[in-house]
Amino acid sequence: MRHGILSACGELARALHGAGLISNCFYPRHVFIRERPEGVKARLIDLEKMRGIWFPERDRVKDMEQFVRHTQVLSEAEIMFLLGIYLDASPEGAITARFLEKLRLRQKKKKDRT
Repeated sequence: MRHGILSACGELARALHGAGLISNCFYPRHVFIRERPEGVKARLIDLEKMRGIWFPERDRVKDMEQFVRHTQVLSEAEIMFLLGIYLDASPEGAITARFLEKLRLRQKKKKDRT
């Protein structure tokens, strides 16, 4: 079930960003999960801060960093799984590892500011 939820969230983020949009408030509490016979489905709510993507790489990392940071119960393997689904890449692959590096750098910068 947990992998189903992570998969649905990764697919939701990929669809959102693929449509040229950023949530700007991509928190787990803004994602509704529903189990269906065909699998787990995720829907985004609280769309008031949504906007178009201005800086593709920065905006995508920002959204995913927010989601991961506010989902404090994820293991490193689960984060890699989520990012693999989001990136449509292998969780153990170089693409996912590079994205995770960018995400961690953003987390560090954010932490250093506080």
